[in-house]
Amino acid sequence: MRQSHLLKIFGVGVIAALIIGGGAYWWRSMTDYNYIADRCERKIERRCDPRVLQSWATNLIMRVSLGETNSRVDLVGKAVSVDLPNGNSMRVTLPQGLDGIWRHRPAVVLREARGGEEAYVLLLWGGGMLGHWGMSIGSPSFVPAQWDRQGRQWKPGIYFWREYR
Repeated sequence: MRQSHLLKIFGVGVIAALIIGGGAYWWRSMTDYNYIADRCERKIERRCDPRVLQSWATNLIMRVSLGETNSRVDLVGKAVSVDLPNGNSMRVTLPQGLDGIWRHRPAVVLREARGGEEAYVLLLWGGGMLGHWGMSIGSPSFVPAQWDRQGRQWKPGIYFWREYR
C-alpha cells in the first residue's frame, strides 16, 4: 500500500514537471525575442541556399526601377506580389525554404540605393512587443550602411539583423 502511494506521488510529480516544462518552453517560444530570432536564423541556414537567396534578391532589384524600390511586397502563397507606384504589379516566386520560417510570413521591402549603400531586399519578421528581426540581402559586395541593429553577416552580401522594441 505504501509503495503504490509513493508511485502515485511520483507519477503526479512527473506529470506536473512535464506540464510546467512544456509551459515554460511554450512561453519562451512565443515571447523570447532572441530565442525566436535564433531559431528563425538557424532554420534559414538549414533550409535556404544563400546563392539562391542572393540571386532571387538581386534579380528582384533589377526588375524594379530604382525610383520604385521602396514598394512594400505582400506574400501570397509562395509567390511575392509587388505593387508598384505606377499601378503595375509583378509576381515572383519566393525562394525555396523561406516559407514557414516563423508562424507569420516575412514582410519584404525593396530598398533603393542611397548614401553610398547598394539597393537590397529586406525580409523582416516579428512585430508588436517582440521587436523585429530579419535579413538584408544584396549583391556579394553589399554591406548595410546602418548597423544600429544587432546583426551578423551570414555570407557576403547577406546579413541577419535584430531590432529591439
